[in-house]
Amino acid sequence: MKMKSTSVVVQKRAALIFMICILATTVSFNALSADSFNRNLELLAVTPGVCMAVAVDGDMAYMGAGAYLWVLDIADRSNPELLGSLLLPQVIKDIVVSNGYAFIREDYGALRIVDVSDPYAPYEVSSYVVIGGVRDFTVSGNYVYVSDNG
Repeated sequence: MKMKSTSVVVQKRAALIFMICILATTVSFNALSADSFNRNLELLAVTPGVCMAVAVDGDMAYMGAGAYLWVLDIADRSNPELLGSLLLPQVIKDIVVSNGYAFIREDYGALRIVDVSDPYAPYEVSSYVVIGGVRDFTVSGNYVYVSDNG
């Protein structure tokens, strides 16, 4: 099921925030290994809002923009296209994509599992709420291993 229409403004904002997230990651990585990389970076744009998580799986990117999960087609790296989105209860802190699912750690406590097999219509299939919060997690095969803040 395709999204009937996505406004140009939302697509451009998604592309700009995605580029800022990648730029921030590149700057951090290059700062750690400045001697072995060319650090000629060009800032393309700045957008308001929070972007704390990006995961890439093939030609698809999954971005945590505040509490929104944005699914982008990045086959054309210079023109990412917003395909779908999902509003979650809290700010997204981490994303891991595996086997058609996005595993998402939120700001205060939850690990959410989102079916992203249809990039136009992602939907939440499960969640795990931890008092004190999820500190970290990893996905291995059919299992998710979670550490909490105790």
